[in-house]
Amino acid sequence: MVHQWTDGDLDLGELNWDDLRCFLAMGEETTLRGAAAALEMNHSTLLRRLHGLQVQVGATHYNRRPRGFALTEEGRALLQALRQAVDAIDDGLREIVGRDARLEGPIRLSMPDFLAFSCPRHLGADPC
Repeated sequence: MVHQWTDGDLDLGELNWDDLRCFLAMGEETTLRGAAAALEMNHSTLLRRLHGLQVQVGATHYNRRPRGFALTEEGRALLQALRQAVDAIDDGLREIVGRDARLEGPIRLSMPDFLAFSCPRHLGADPC
């Protein structure tokens, strides 16, 4: 079923995922400078993205303090949700990475007869 958006709903299709990545870095690093360095981004660009996310979502996620930023209750909730989402994505990727690289099925070996008689004993199978 397709969700019908109504007034007050956040349209996730228009949400900038890079802004969420910026917010996550800010929550992990706890300072603007640390988050900007982790993202290899200018701190003013990071601040602009964080502000844009707040405007788009319509909630204040952090408050400026003399020694950095403090997450609001909404910010802590968003950070927790983002961490869970990242963990779920990591789990999903771990599950699918390498599926195509798994070896399965019969293995056929070519070898001289004198070796072929000892292989089943070592491999635990009957000779072909």
